Amino acid sequence: MSWKKFGGIYETAGLVTRTPTAEFPHKIAVAAEKVLEAEDIIGFTPEAIHQVQAIG
Repeated sequence: MSWKKFGGIYETAGLVTRTPTAEFPHKIAVAAEKVLEAEDIIGFTPEAIHQVQAIG
């Protein structure tokens, strides 16, 4: 994941990774979280799970 600048609002971006186990084969866990500032740009990978939430 990469972070760059763009014109925007304040948001929170969370990076979630898959952490499967025998008991929970579809388990996921938060790997990173970043509060974005005005002008931040995010680059995501196609296979990743993404969640971006406005907080302001």
